[in-house]
Amino acid sequence: MTVVENGSELVPLLQRNQLRAFCSHPDPNQPTTIVYLGGFDPWQGVNILIRAVGKAIAQPISVRLVLIGSGSEFKAAQQLVSELQLSDHVTFTGDLTSLQYANYLAAADIGVSPYCGRVEYSGLKLIDYKAAGLAIVASGSNSQPAIIDHGRTGWIVPPCDEAALCQAITQLCSDVELRQRMGKAARIEAEQIHGWDKTAAQLNQLFIQAVGARGNGNK
Repeated sequence: MTVVENGSELVPLLQRNQLRAFCSHPDPNQPTTIVYLGGFDPWQGVNILIRAVGKAIAQPISVRLVLIGSGSEFKAAQQLVSELQLSDHVTFTGDLTSLQYANYLAAADIGVSPYCGRVEYSGLKLIDYKAAGLAIVASGSNSQPAIIDHGRTGWIVPPCDEAALCQAITQLCSDVELRQRMGKAARIEAEQIHGWDKTAAQLNQLFIQAVGARGNGNK
């Protein structure tokens, strides 16, 4: 069995000089921007992310959270932000096209995938995060999701673990060099394997091999 990952439109759309990870002199007075891209369904863990960010802010850590997407838990997420008095730190954008959310990701520092209650082995958001040069925090276990190299392109934390998620966010927010190093590594890897041209080339090679094997078998 051969697995070919999806590609990301953001690889050619965003250039390195647009990305925070490649900024030579980041503004120390700017808050660290965390982004979530995806659905607002119960298993997506958005409420866990909001609570974790709230705890990080209380430490205090200067953080801005951008939530991109919609779903059944959208209003509940808005209500939670209000209850935790985080409205000044959290932005809801609603659904956006890839062309629209590209700029949000380019202006961010950290991309989060806080799954809870469902196993996610890959995830399109993770590929987009890598293309945007973001340090990534993703829920998972047993080296999954495999497209995250734990410690190099991001961190994998236990699913549904609010404390672990908060700790990862806090450490990355406090260490500019670490998150830039992860973001650069993620972007470089995206350029190498996550462009749609790379995906198409892999599929084409597999098709050629499959047709050749079938032809040889019929002789």
